[in-house]
Amino acid sequence: MTLPTGTISMSQIQAEYGGANPIGLSEYRSKGNAPASGPIAMSQFRGTSATAVLALTTGVHAGAPQDIWGFYTSKTGGLFSYGALAPDVFKGVLCIGVTQIKFPNFELTFQGIQTQTGLFSSMRIVSGASDVTVYPANATFTTDAPNNLSKWVWAGAVLIPSSGANATVYLT
Repeated sequence: MTLPTGTISMSQIQAEYGGANPIGLSEYRSKGNAPASGPIAMSQFRGTSATAVLALTTGVHAGAPQDIWGFYTSKTGGLFSYGALAPDVFKGVLCIGVTQIKFPNFELTFQGIQTQTGLFSSMRIVSGASDVTVYPANATFTTDAPNNLSKWVWAGAVLIPSSGANATVYLT
């Protein structure tokens, strides 16, 4: 649920983002539009939500040894890009790819070294009649320090139905 754009209360912030009692704004650093450090104002939570809603425009990369559907950016020096994701940042971290590999595997890649369960608690992809939720704890997780990447791979997960089928991605 998105918080109101007008007057909000501490209890509404707690209901949206979780937290302990007594409620203190400092426990909500880096949530909503609150900074990671420095002063926090209630106004920084107006119109925000704990769930990121990302619009995925599916593209296709045809090539050996497999076709890949979804979104991949070349913003970090990759050789090719396809599809689109808007916005492509979650909790201040750039999303590099949301891809379905033909074999099938499903991959989610972010720039920066993360922990397996620290960045998000679930990912739901809705496309037409397809509505699938996956969890980071159920993925094979790898980091690539030289390239500053973190990747989650769900083996056999079919989340993006086909090239040209757009989806909504919900990250929480």
